[in-house]
Amino acid sequence: MFEALQRYGEHLQALVNLALETGMRLGELLNARWEDIAGASIHIRQTKTNKPRTVPLSLKAQGILKSLRQDASEEERGFDPKRMGHHRRQMMVCFK
Repeated sequence: MFEALQRYGEHLQALVNLALETGMRLGELLNARWEDIAGASIHIRQTKTNKPRTVPLSLKAQGILKSLRQDASEEERGFDPKRMGHHRRQMMVCFK
């Protein structure tokens, strides 16, 4: 699967890896902001059930997020379209 994802770039591979590591929904991952990530957990404000929750992050998930962060501001989304070079809709289509 990850071999097939290579043509879409490292951000999509990171997105899929995080989904597998955390069990988070695609929308939750795409909406997450850096300010929601605190060490070994990520706080999901907007969920499908409208009940905020906190998801623990494995060491692998923490490493993925660290590699994506670079110099992003706290308010910026983890998968910001400007940094990724893909719009949200493109990421959703590629993810599926």
